[in-house]
Amino acid sequence: MSSSKAEKIKEEEDLAASISKSMTIPQLKKEIILADLWFGSKTKAKTKEEFVNIYISNGLHKRVATVSPEEKKEAVSATKGAQVVAKSQPKSPETSPPASPGKSKSPSKAARVEPKEELIMSLMISGHGTEGLEWQDPTSRIAQYYKNNVRAYSRACVPGTRSIRMPKQVRKSIDDAFTIFKNNPGSATQDIMSEYTGQDKNNYRKFLDKFNCDNDYDDIFKNKERCGGLMTYLSQKQFTFDEENIPKVRTPYKTEYDWNQFLESRGINVSDIRLKITASDGSVTYKTIFNPYEEMAQFYSSNKEQKEPVDIITKFNLAYRHGIEFILKDVLHKEELIDPALKIFKFKEGEKKKGIIDLVQLFRFFELVGIKYVNIIDHSCRSFNRAFKIPIEKGEELYKEEQKYIVKPVAFGKRSDGKRSKRRSDGKRTKNKKPNKYSRKM
Repeated sequence: MSSSKAEKIKEEEDLAASISKSMTIPQLKKEIILADLWFGSKTKAKTKEEFVNIYISNGLHKRVATVSPEEKKEAVSATKGAQVVAKSQPKSPETSPPASPGKSKSPSKAARVEPKEELIMSLMISGHGTEGLEWQDPTSRIAQYYKNNVRAYSRACVPGTRSIRMPKQVRKSIDDAFTIFKNNPGSATQDIMSEYTGQDKNNYRKFLDKFNCDNDYDDIFKNKERCGGLMTYLSQKQFTFDEENIPKVRTPYKTEYDWNQFLESRGINVSDIRLKITASDGSVTYKTIFNPYEEMAQFYSSNKEQKEPVDIITKFNLAYRHGIEFILKDVLHKEELIDPALKIFKFKEGEKKKGIIDLVQLFRFFELVGIKYVNIIDHSCRSFNRAFKIPIEKGEELYKEEQKYIVKPVAFGKRSDGKRSKRRSDGKRTKNKKPNKYSRKM
């Protein structure tokens, strides 16, 4: 081997070692995503060495090499505080005062401004739900988070009302959510949620029209015209995924496999994770980090004749131990948060699935991981917890209060032009007006 070739190999190894030492996997993944080089599961990068190879082979290290010493110092400082899961959010460029025209710095001395990145997680909850008293302190972090940072769609919608559906619809509704997010990779989740909820509302009302009801379902049918709408979590809610309360004899399943699929689907399924990226000029773009559809498609491509194993159904479900492990380790590359997350959900040693999870636990999980915004498709009941003896009339009062907060602050749901998109009754978008290229919505 010639000395020049050996020197080149040595330089490449030194470069890879230097980048591996100075950058974490989330930092590498962030740069790859921003360079439009991330293609979900097709990228096939799991180890740090594989992320470094993608980073170097696409020349991303050269961009850093061209930065001035002052800019490099700023970039290193900013990168440490702007990882995908940030402990604190920087001041939004949208609210920062414009720079004075006469005091602008030269390009060589200007500090490099890192894009503001915020994680958005979208979930679907399938199970039974009971609600308690309102948050004791409406100004607390948890109350403000659910009021301002969580967009929630509920089939029951009105407090004190149950929701019903055929068990076979559970898995299909989860797949529908996977698909609609997958088909809109660069969109604001406000548009995606609006499209999904419009369709689901119509489907649910049609189902109720055909349902043979009796007096046991009065709470559902008297609120049928308001079901399938946005709501706000102003109180604690507990979700139950236990099997004991599901009479198997009432289900339409013919095989044990289909029955188990239904049971395993119940829980808190992650439908999508994406980044909202706000540039220094205020423009907003979205990058999909994870969609379950890709993982499932990859499985089917290599197992065409095989039935779905339970693992492929539950690996995106936060009610399962290995679902939490998959999302934190393989998707967000935050393996060090697995144990704290399992403690939040009170997993015992060897426990596979939690039968009960509440909003307080979910908030602590979002806070731990650094999830800025959350979309929740809630197909559970909104029954009042009998222990609190809440009068049914309270539901109407709570409903009116909740509706005040369904339109979120600018950083979450409001369009830059202050106008809401028009939709037909079936949830599909109208074509009256071409949307703006950039938008300040979540």
